[in-house]
Amino acid sequence: MKQTDINRMVDAQNMSPEHKNILRKALVYAINAGGGGQDIQEKLNSLDKEVDNILSSLGSTLGAVTLEVGNDEGVKTRNLAKLKTVTSNNSFFTNINYGFGTASWNNNTGGVAFIITTDGTAKPYSINADGSVAGGINVDLTNPNTEVFVILGDNEELPTNESEIKGKIYCKKNTSSTAENNQYNEYIYVKSTKKWEKIGEFQAEPDLSGYAKLTDIGAPENFTFTLEDGSTVTKSIRVISTTSQAGA
Repeated sequence: MKQTDINRMVDAQNMSPEHKNILRKALVYAINAGGGGQDIQEKLNSLDKEVDNILSSLGSTLGAVTLEVGNDEGVKTRNLAKLKTVTSNNSFFTNINYGFGTASWNNNTGGVAFIITTDGTAKPYSINADGSVAGGINVDLTNPNTEVFVILGDNEELPTNESEIKGKIYCKKNTSSTAENNQYNEYIYVKSTKKWEKIGEFQAEPDLSGYAKLTDIGAPENFTFTLEDGSTVTKSIRVISTTSQAGA
């Protein structure tokens, strides 16, 4: 039995990550030690088929379309065969990775699914037109985080692993800023380009190079005006330029 076969069978079990690792190590040890490795493989193959039969039966009973996560040719072929049986592309019941939820799919543009598991985790999935399925960011429904911003520490960088990126605005310290407040630049992660995009930057000292200064528009001069009642008032005015008219 290959390591990939062991991983696939172990990952298919409804266990915690710790228990999966224990089972994976035990199977590798037993097979490598010989004397029973073939028997273990046969039992695992039988278990794998039994799990598939149970899931297929459950999906059929509940009207759920059972989809596999992955993008290899076998997964895509099996998923497409099931997706093409869906009578309503707008919304259908689906089972992905031992969780249930609703999904939509179109054979030209693909679709999405939103899955909820028994441990209180919600997860979006993308269902591509070729039948491949990829998971998004986990949402812990037992402890929802509704905060919009993630404030990075002074020495922290923007995450590079897409699986670790939360759907939030990341604030990174602007080391060149001399302001006492608003010292962060704001970034969002754009999945289509797989790049960070800066959406905000505080500038403590605005650029006024395009504006005239008082020292550039002449010294103030006093002008006296006579009002209708004969009284006068004197105003100090800065004169930018003067023009003369004929006959004035």
